[in-house]
Amino acid sequence: LSPDQTDFLTTADEAAAFARNLEELAGDPVRIILDCYSMRSEQCSRGELIRRHAPILHHVHVNDLNKQGPGMAENGIDFTEVFEALIEIGYRGCVSVEAFDFSPGADVIATRSYQHLVDCYESVINR
Repeated sequence: LSPDQTDFLTTADEAAAFARNLEELAGDPVRIILDCYSMRSEQCSRGELIRRHAPILHHVHVNDLNKQGPGMAENGIDFTEVFEALIEIGYRGCVSVEAFDFSPGADVIATRSYQHLVDCYESVINR
């Protein structure tokens, strides 16, 4: 999570280091979730973080800067960059919409998010 949401593991690098330490101690695989909204406070791009942490990436949350679904914020997150990185690393895990502002309604968020993500994905694979 970003520093405005917590004071524990506030960067992807910190979460990855924590996961690797736990894995070393426990002997079992430990993986991380990357959250597109929380990555807004990072010093590098979402794509770079996805590539950097590919070996331990287990799940991706997609949400936009207004805490609604992907593609619902004016000047929001570039999800084509996210899909470029996920495709490049051969990601086979889950990508889930995680909205916090449901004011447009759950059906609207689900429908618009899905369509936006499909459009972004298709724009990457059709290049």
